[in-house]
Amino acid sequence: MAIAALTLSACFTGERPSFEDENEPDVESISTGEADIDLVLDRLDDADRGVYRAEYTIETKFGSLTSTATVARTADDTLSVIVDRAGVTTEFTVDAEGREQTCNVVTGECESSLNDARISDVAIPHTFYGPSFASRLRVSADRRIGESSAYTESIAASDARCVDVTVAGGTEVFCALDEGPLARFVGNDVTVELTSFTSDGL
Repeated sequence: MAIAALTLSACFTGERPSFEDENEPDVESISTGEADIDLVLDRLDDADRGVYRAEYTIETKFGSLTSTATVARTADDTLSVIVDRAGVTTEFTVDAEGREQTCNVVTGECESSLNDARISDVAIPHTFYGPSFASRLRVSADRRIGESSAYTESIAASDARCVDVTVAGGTEVFCALDEGPLARFVGNDVTVELTSFTSDGL
């Protein structure tokens, strides 16, 4: 009995199990198993890398709101996302040290965080240029009700890889540049279109 108690005690005082697997892949590395979709995902997952400037038009269908946006990643690893709509200009920045800020460009009022509530009327977050639509594409891939359709297009004078995914609400269009950023999204809630892209000189 004493030996059994010691053995049992050793079991309880040993290394605790962990729910975190150090080898668990990052969400960005998870593929859908659908080659046509994964080709677009691979690009969107790279949107937070590199040096570039991308300009967009955004059509939010609820409320018929038209906005413009500019995304810039600089050589010193600073991200700036500016969304301009209905006379309100909001800038989201993350510097090389990871400091975050959201500002009203007109009034100069800022807060030390990334607050997407400031552009809630646009119906997309400031990460629309890559991360948020990568997540949405993964969800749509899981919910698709038909075969996806892949093709290439020239968007804003840049090569883009596109995939059409049919879900219960209709067909969604996802396009991404070879360099990573979103080039086009068409859904029943919002349309995003790249209008200009440069990747040199920043």
